[in-house]
Amino acid sequence: MILHGRNHEQWAISRQLRDVEQGRSGLILLDGPKGSGKSALVDRMVETAAHRGFDVISGTPDRYRKLLLAASLMGGKAADRSSPAMSGSSPAMPGKEAGPRCPDLLDEMVAVQLTGPARRACRTVPASASASASASDRPVLIALDDTTWHDPDVRCALSSLPSVGSARRVLWLFAGVSGPDPLGLSRRSDILKLTLGPLSRRDTARMAANRLGGVPDTALCRLIDACGGHPGLLAAFLETLIAHGGYLVSEGVARLPSGPLPLPVLAGLLAQDPRLSARTRSVVTAVAAQPHGVRMRELTQLPDDTAVPLLAAIHEAAEAGILALDGDRVLFRHPLVREAAVLLSRPPVRSGSVPWQLAADSASMAPRADRPDGRTVPRDLRKRVRDEEPNPLSTAEQNIVRLVADGLTNRQIASRVGLSHHTVNFHLRKIFRKLGVSSRAELVGAHLHLLHPRDQPRTMPPIQESRTADAG
Repeated sequence: MILHGRNHEQWAISRQLRDVEQGRSGLILLDGPKGSGKSALVDRMVETAAHRGFDVISGTPDRYRKLLLAASLMGGKAADRSSPAMSGSSPAMPGKEAGPRCPDLLDEMVAVQLTGPARRACRTVPASASASASASDRPVLIALDDTTWHDPDVRCALSSLPSVGSARRVLWLFAGVSGPDPLGLSRRSDILKLTLGPLSRRDTARMAANRLGGVPDTALCRLIDACGGHPGLLAAFLETLIAHGGYLVSEGVARLPSGPLPLPVLAGLLAQDPRLSARTRSVVTAVAAQPHGVRMRELTQLPDDTAVPLLAAIHEAAEAGILALDGDRVLFRHPLVREAAVLLSRPPVRSGSVPWQLAADSASMAPRADRPDGRTVPRDLRKRVRDEEPNPLSTAEQNIVRLVADGLTNRQIASRVGLSHHTVNFHLRKIFRKLGVSSRAELVGAHLHLLHPRDQPRTMPPIQESRTADAG
């Protein structure tokens, strides 16, 4: 298993393992969006700890709730909250004194988990290692994945860890989806907090090269960039690309074929994104169908029962890097993602059911043809999938298409190529007629294969990335 772009996190966790070996317990909080690679990193560190002689307990908090309760009791936190006598005339007992004055519940619970039926033998040390040392002398890694941070038992345990007055040397590792920090744990110096962000462009290129068997060329890198550095989405995208034969490898370079991009590959940029709920995905496709875009002030004027779920969905899409706010307007961060949303758009909703008209304006949408799987695809796209034609664009028009693919506006393109924005508009109308497209996103998605690396002018300076996800 190859982990791309997580070297710092692996090093930080390995250092915590070393500290536990030297006699100091520790606590690691690992969070990140869905599909960011938390479980893969937890599995890697479980294997590393086992090879270093740790006893390992891994699973979900629900499976090891007794361990959480034992940690809370050993820390004295649960007793302080539940017993009024502790705050009365009798002096309160510090948390660290709880260990010597009461049975070592945590040590007993760990021993039960390591020897009982709940033990996962594949992730613990060999029997020969366990025979060479007593149970209390061996360090323990307790790795709990899919953690719900607002779970009362989890919060109670986290407030007591890592020092709980136990004879056991334990490294606790909690992994879960990013969320609020009501206990202020990230500000504690005795806790290691790791957040998995998006991969850098270099790491996504390495991940693609490893899966495809060749270094991706410029056109393929544009598609990879549309995944925003998200490991789960990129992995799903590469699998779809392989399944539909959407790439070729020649002389160690992976490139797109001469034909147009397979529609399932393009649609997968949105359909396979694990960060989006079904409701958010529906709202995103509806935003893409708006011919004049969506403005926030229109949403805030809606009734609460309509505005709140819409605003929540837009917020979720913005957190995932799908949508962005440009002043009052809701925009897509990448034109290919918008084209994916157009392909996934559903039939128009009932007229008047949503005040800001989430349904697409039929006059602005290209004609559609039925597909066996129930979805619809523009007829002109369907024709281009069937007919492979040579590039009909002139060199100047190809340059403009490239700049559109990089996310520039007409005025920015005019400044780049030294023309007026009226002339750029004229060229774009000609390009739309030649290629049979009706939108900028459709132009980029359906004709990305026309932007061959050898056609790129060498004097063109690099363009600033539009997605902040690539900065990681």
